[in-house]
Amino acid sequence: MARESRARLFKGRGDSDERTLVRVRTHGKAVFVPILLALLVASLAAALIAVLPPEWKPIATWVTIGAAALLVLWFSVRPFIEWFTTSYTITTRRVITKHGVLNRYGHELPLSRIDSVGSERGIIDRMFGCGTLVFSTASERPVVLHDVPQVKDIEGLLADLIYRAHRDDQD
Repeated sequence: MARESRARLFKGRGDSDERTLVRVRTHGKAVFVPILLALLVASLAAALIAVLPPEWKPIATWVTIGAAALLVLWFSVRPFIEWFTTSYTITTRRVITKHGVLNRYGHELPLSRIDSVGSERGIIDRMFGCGTLVFSTASERPVVLHDVPQVKDIEGLLADLIYRAHRDDQD
């Protein structure tokens, strides 16, 4: 039912020829450090439990496990869930970003409103083949998309689409 409603909305606006070109999740490097932190916390908790005096064992063991679990949840599981729920979609007419765990947030930016597109890539980003896309518009502050995989290819695709969108607007 929802797809049919959306399809009718697109047809009503004359956008029936809109196609999805790219749909990506942020690069996996975004969860690399949280995974390392989870391993480090688990190792430290195990080492601490191993050296606890025997008279402290029952209570101190559970306190250590609880503290380690909270740290892993906050610094590892939460970033993983945020990574998993963040996506970027590029269609022939717009750029769509979605993120959020409990509350879903989305932003749609028509290609005709984008003035320029650029990318930023540090040394780590270049090693992983990802980077940050930056869109400039006349009326808004720049839109920044972090950890975009294959950022150079997507930047080139967007530059072509934006050029066509502006050319079509002038015709």
